[in-house]
Amino acid sequence: MRRLLLLTFLFYNFSLYSNSAMSELGDDRLSAVTYKLNGGRFGDNLSSYCRAKWLSLKNNIPLLYQPFEHSEQLMLHERELKISKKVLKQFSKKVTIPSSSRYSLNKDTGILYEHVWQSCVPVNWRDQEFLHEIKQCIAPRRVKQDIVIPTDCIAVAVHMRTPGWFHVDCGRAIFCHPLKYVTYDYYIEQIKRIAAMFPDQKIYVHIFTDHENPSELIQLFKEKINNDCIMYGYRKKGNNWRSYVVEDFFAMTQFDCLIRVKSMFSIYAERLGNYKIVICPKLAVRKGNLHEVKKVVVKTMTEKGYKTCTVDVMIRG
Repeated sequence: MRRLLLLTFLFYNFSLYSNSAMSELGDDRLSAVTYKLNGGRFGDNLSSYCRAKWLSLKNNIPLLYQPFEHSEQLMLHERELKISKKVLKQFSKKVTIPSSSRYSLNKDTGILYEHVWQSCVPVNWRDQEFLHEIKQCIAPRRVKQDIVIPTDCIAVAVHMRTPGWFHVDCGRAIFCHPLKYVTYDYYIEQIKRIAAMFPDQKIYVHIFTDHENPSELIQLFKEKINNDCIMYGYRKKGNNWRSYVVEDFFAMTQFDCLIRVKSMFSIYAERLGNYKIVICPKLAVRKGNLHEVKKVVVKTMTEKGYKTCTVDVMIRG
């Protein structure tokens, strides 16, 4: 009877467990899923968490939460079951989720399934039940919004990965991730594109970047774009890769439009936000120390969801 009640409780409430509830999980046949910390930054860790969360919800097994940098600032820190040595002893073995899709998770085998970076976990981001749960968990525990977004214009968030400020953003990373490290022309042309899509409205562009002197980027954009209808904003003090990570992430989700690169940070901002327009690179070729974007994906929100098209990039003077 005790086992039946416990399984019933898990079925309906496992996403709201407390740590004390997990410590009572005495049935060694009950399985769970967790994720291995991937060594990456905030967006990478969100990716591992979300993929494990998908497996948890779709297989009706508990998720064991591995804290990562900045996760204590998120609601998942309160809502999820935190992994511990005591809890780990309750499982008969640990099984790594493979890089192929040919696997199944059994809820009554006492196995702890572990998601690693190479694990194959195709998440359906159109699943509204899953998306609702993710938005409940990836939410700030304390609202701290210090970026003021003007309300009388189209607000555009621009996420820039600029090498030289974070130690991993070096030659090898740049070579391996052509859609993450791109020339400034990409951002300039896409800001122009959004301004052309809203010709009768003012545009506010806010730069989110690791660059420690973002005013240099703003000055460049002003010179290259030369549009008096565009206003610019950036974090004027203390901007670096270590600071304001969570604050900037949630601020980014509040904008009307998003221009991003292939970075998990802004990919997850897109998934949690409600943008009118999202633009991201699709094809880029090496140019000097960075990559020049040749094709972009433009997503336009409609009543049925995003309408997506691929557009060639024409670099203008």
